[in-house]
Amino acid sequence: MAVNNRRKLDKLIDLFQPRIRDAFLAAVRDVVDNVILVDIIRAIENGDPIRAFELLGFNQSAMRPITRMIEEAFETGGVLTGQGFPKYLNTSSGRAIFRFDVRNSRAEGWLRDHSSSMVTRITDDAREIVRVTMERGMLAGDNPRRTALELVGRIDPVTNMRTGGTIGLTPGQERWVSNTRRDLNEMQVIASRVRSGEYSTLQAREQLEKSGYFSRALRRKGSDNQIIKSITNGKDLDTNTIDRLVMTYRNNALRYRGEVIGRTEALQALNRSEYEAHLQAVDTGALRRQDVKRIWDSAGDGRVRDTHREMDGQAVSLDEPFISPSGSQMMYPGDGSLGADAAEIIQCRCRVRIEADFLAQWND
Repeated sequence: MAVNNRRKLDKLIDLFQPRIRDAFLAAVRDVVDNVILVDIIRAIENGDPIRAFELLGFNQSAMRPITRMIEEAFETGGVLTGQGFPKYLNTSSGRAIFRFDVRNSRAEGWLRDHSSSMVTRITDDAREIVRVTMERGMLAGDNPRRTALELVGRIDPVTNMRTGGTIGLTPGQERWVSNTRRDLNEMQVIASRVRSGEYSTLQAREQLEKSGYFSRALRRKGSDNQIIKSITNGKDLDTNTIDRLVMTYRNNALRYRGEVIGRTEALQALNRSEYEAHLQAVDTGALRRQDVKRIWDSAGDGRVRDTHREMDGQAVSLDEPFISPSGSQMMYPGDGSLGADAAEIIQCRCRVRIEADFLAQWND
């Protein structure tokens, strides 16, 4: 592929990452904005997490904005890859212009299977979030309405949309939120010791520095000084303040998940489309499998995984997988079709450099 086309393909990742992220956030927002809260409350009252989840309407149709954007990224990448091929290809049926076929059965099969797998993961996470949120609400003695609002969020009076709910997070991210609330509540102990004279202001600051809250990247950093001032003066954080800080953290965690999904899915769709375009060229007889070499290119900076740094420059044939030092196999960066561990896939920024000799078979 020409250098210019390579750069264009790389730019597509930056183009589609925010689009896929926004599609995910829009899908989640559509789910929570259209719940019938009284029905969710009733399911919680009955202790029925299955029914509560069903009432959310969290399904393939709800996630369609994401899968549609992935399909668009896939087709755009395939078309751009084809533009980097020779203008006229010598195919089995004569000279022809290459046109990427997104309706190719193999291409459609990958899109269908990949999208289904992604939606299943997101849906399974939402189902588990419902169960965990209900369980935590019950243990805390919260009333069903509060638990329902923790689940779907509260209506923002400015936007008239729900915000700050747990739906859309992964179970791990929900634990981040729970631990954030714990950290904030534990600060009350420091405030009480300041009031009792057990801690001086300096000692209170030293204890606050040990709090896990201030190491949380997704916290509301603009409130740090206010929190420190309040606690070192012996004043508790009121319930509303803690709720607002936790809600902001939830919103940031949801956006962070959107960023991860956007990056991961954009990379997978575009890497797969580039691979698919070369397969389609082989299908036409314009390219031989043995005349294609694929080379792993790491992002080349300090953020690259150690395993991917070691893979940099690894060369394989068209049909051969790349093999990580961890043992994971991938046809391209971000590929999970061969069972690669999530640690090898999520937010990967590596690319594949494909060297295809369209003239080799005619020069033999």
